[in-house]
Amino acid sequence: MADGKIYEMWGGYYKDGDCTIRRVRRTAHLSIENLMLFFSRLEVIIEAGKGLDGASTVQGSDPLMMVRWSDDGGKTWSNEAFMLMGKIGEWRWRVRLTRLGKSRDRVFELVITDPIPVRIIDGLVNYTVGKQI
Repeated sequence: MADGKIYEMWGGYYKDGDCTIRRVRRTAHLSIENLMLFFSRLEVIIEAGKGLDGASTVQGSDPLMMVRWSDDGGKTWSNEAFMLMGKIGEWRWRVRLTRLGKSRDRVFELVITDPIPVRIIDGLVNYTVGKQI
């Protein structure tokens, strides 16, 4: 930053000074021999229930994960969809999205900007394979 401030890196900090940290993860291309894939569900396994204490209007009290996908190698993207990540103490929260359409080659992108600890453990995608024409 050009303001002359020096910041310390530590896993317990969820902002960069006054700026939000934007965490982005993209999946590998999901494709099977150029066959049509019909996506029924995306589930992201996270350490849930890490929302921040505070009023319901405070960023991080009810954290969200933004999801979008590309069916052309990342050139264009779908509209954003949002998944709740669980308020503080909701340890069994499941982060999932359903009815995701079809594609021959899909990439999912996950973005989190809430100032909370984020630990993505795994991701699951349910799909069925269409027939080759």
